[in-house]
Amino acid sequence: MNQHDRHGTSTPTGHEAEGVSVAPLPSLPKPDHDSRLATEVKALVLQGDLEGARARFDALVVRQQRRASRIAYHVLRNAADADEAVQDAFVKVFTHIESFREDLPFEVWFTRILINGCLDRLKSRRRRERWVVPSTDTDEGERDRIE
Repeated sequence: MNQHDRHGTSTPTGHEAEGVSVAPLPSLPKPDHDSRLATEVKALVLQGDLEGARARFDALVVRQQRRASRIAYHVLRNAADADEAVQDAFVKVFTHIESFREDLPFEVWFTRILINGCLDRLKSRRRRERWVVPSTDTDEGERDRIE
């Protein structure tokens, strides 16, 4: 029995489909170096080897630092805030490394954590700016006394 697809061509179904070779699904790409490092850090943390995990994590920080700083600065437009956001993201990644999924690239996971942290900082900054009362210049009487 043939079935017509949306283009009007027939496709085999049922027994007619048997014997038709189907290409296997593409395999997931091999983990990149950063993903392998993160997997090692995760394994060391789960084994209780925090010293070894920190040493491997340092290598991961070195590899991601520049990129993370660029992203954070692009979002926050303030170097000090960007540095703090990057630091916070690395701390969050290390403390939550058990939730890292080895089937996904580390870079994607880390970047999402970093950007979420940056967005939280922007929200906080906007809330503060809404509630800050602009300072007024000294009144003329005080200005006259100062001069």
